Amino acid sequence: MIKLNFTFPIKDLNGEAIKEGNDQEVLACTLISDLLITARENTVKFMGWAIDLNSKREITVDEADYKLLKGFIVKNERMTNLSKYPILKYFDKKDEMIKSQADSGKKQ
Repeated sequence: MIKLNFTFPIKDLNGEAIKEGNDQEVLACTLISDLLITARENTVKFMGWAIDLNSKREITVDEADYKLLKGFIVKNERMTNLSKYPILKYFDKKDEMIKSQADSGKKQ
């Protein structure tokens, strides 16, 4: 199982956290949650994730769901590249960790 924690801020081109009107930082988990609630597929799964992410909780997914969520974000046309970039970089780091764990398991 893969644990995902999206409670990091989305930053502008200058590296500053983007803030909403109430001076709250825009977090990746909030953006992803907002996208998931409007999805037209995988309703039960996506809504479960949206509720957890909206509450700033970590989600745990299997490999298939990991690929599903990553693909959903990659293909989503409502999210700007500025917002996608840190989320996809997070997925890249996770991909490296997953590969490293798989490689170390093969050695044993």
